[in-house]
Amino acid sequence: MKDLKKKIDKITSKRPSRWREKAEFRIKNRKWLEYSSQIARRVLAIIEDNEELNQIKLAELLNVKPQYVSKILKGSENLTLETIAKLSEALNVELITFPSYRYNLETLGSLKQTSKPKQRNNKSTSSVKDEEK
Repeated sequence: MKDLKKKIDKITSKRPSRWREKAEFRIKNRKWLEYSSQIARRVLAIIEDNEELNQIKLAELLNVKPQYVSKILKGSENLTLETIAKLSEALNVELITFPSYRYNLETLGSLKQTSKPKQRNNKSTSSVKDEEK
């Protein structure tokens, strides 16, 4: 029995496991990790589809170390908008797109000049003060 314990002690780590911390981190940061993972998969697909591109060449285009590109492609890097924009420019592809909405530039050009803004029914501050009395 002592031999078995010695063998187990020999192959196990002396440091305590951090699985709980890592699991809590993934739960807490689920949304941006999902976004990062999606971007990583798109970048990886672009690299795989382009014979002239690899991680080292992408790192050169981004002016970063290849290790950073590797971190991005793991899908667990909290990317800034600036980094995403640089990736988009280097790859010549939009990594983030937005659906059409009321105030985006695509729809602003198509709005009719004759349309009037909706009137809001806001009470003035004086009428609110009168009601409070």
